[in-house]
Amino acid sequence: MTHGDLISDLLEYDGNSTSILSQTRELYGTDPNFLADLIALVADSRSNLSDGASWILKAELEEGTELSDDLTEKLIASLNEIVSWPTILHILQISDHLPLTEDQTKQMVKWAENYTHHNRPFLRAWSYHTIITLGRRLPDLQGKSNAALVKAQKDPAASVRTRARNLAGSA
Repeated sequence: MTHGDLISDLLEYDGNSTSILSQTRELYGTDPNFLADLIALVADSRSNLSDGASWILKAELEEGTELSDDLTEKLIASLNEIVSWPTILHILQISDHLPLTEDQTKQMVKWAENYTHHNRPFLRAWSYHTIITLGRRLPDLQGKSNAALVKAQKDPAASVRTRARNLAGSA
């Protein structure tokens, strides 16, 4: 199993059918470089690669896989290179699962702020989620977290307000 094979398989992803991603995850999941390969592809300019890699990364982390500090640093370093909105969404959705340092937390919150005005409500909802949940971890970000919660509660989209309501209840 080589990195090239993973790329070939991810290039088959059409942006809709996740069965190819589940199969790819099963096929390559035991490779010792699997997570590193996924993180390297998250910032790829080809959306089927970045979207597929980030979907698989999200599935891995949601099932309890933990990233090393080194891989977390590589992911954080690539944030500003991500161009595909589904990839951005996936990364926002895994923010709670990342073992972030204080500086990485601040970087991720700053990056998430770029999407609070996005035209896609789910991106707004998850950008607020990231700002609020990560902001609660650090005393310097408490004000930013609280302000984001207030803004999210007033968003025109019901999905954003619902996420805010859930976050308000978990404070």
